[in-house]
Amino acid sequence: VFSSPSERDLMRTARTLKDPAVIFLCTSSDGF
Repeated sequence: VFSSPSERDLMRTARTLKDPAVIFLCTSSDGF
């Protein structure tokens, strides 16, 4: 389903933190 392992890790992290805003900010900082 995921195009890359990193996406799977990202989704897993999102579920763990339960705060999509944090994930969004982190990915934005990385340039994604």
